Amino acid sequence: MSKIILVSIYNYGCIDLALNFLESLKRVNLADKHVSYVTDEKSFEVLKEKGYNVELFNEFGITEEKMDFEQKDFVKLCYIRYAIFHKLLHTYDYVWCLDVDTVVLGDIISYFLNRHFSFQFHNER
Repeated sequence: MSKIILVSIYNYGCIDLALNFLESLKRVNLADKHVSYVTDEKSFEVLKEKGYNVELFNEFGITEEKMDFEQKDFVKLCYIRYAIFHKLLHTYDYVWCLDVDTVVLGDIISYFLNRHFSFQFHNER
């Protein structure tokens, strides 16, 4: 079976959404296949305390504040995703980035692994 990792990248500004998202992964037994990359210590501590798989990625000085699409920190957050994906693709066959404003209701891994593609992008605009 191919090695896959689910990944989310965010800051404390959306911690409530993230906790809801992570609980949804737990309910469908996918929490062990997910890692959160957070850009601030506060998020890191909250998630670590709750037992989630979390990595701190704070080299870019992104604030803890909630962000809008046009803010400079949001743009930085979008770009650091590529560095994280690049790192993870050295270990995993597939890296699936999920936004924390979603809720997972079932087995998304089998859906993903039964498709044949190298890259798939989703654009919300």
